[in-house]
Amino acid sequence: MIFQSLHVADDVFLGPGVIFTNDSVSARTQSATGAKLRTTTIRRGATVGEGAVVMCGVTIGEHAFIGAGTVVTSDAPAHNFVSATPVG
Repeated sequence: MIFQSLHVADDVFLGPGVIFTNDSVSARTQSATGAKLRTTTIRRGATVGEGAVVMCGVTIGEHAFIGAGTVVTSDAPAHNFVSATPVG
């Protein structure tokens, strides 16, 4: 299920078990807090690896690569590699 404030462009790869959040305040709803849900955007050609967690309000740029298991808390620029663990 893709929720209202998540925008996923064409040609995006989402690995198994990717988690997207839509509220930065746990256990509260938009109507209870009066806050707007923060928009998360995944741009064309991006890859989000298995088990990654993408917090609300971030943008993953075009052709950016998010490694498996990474927790994304801020924007990932286009064509960048973001990983929770060192590579190689």
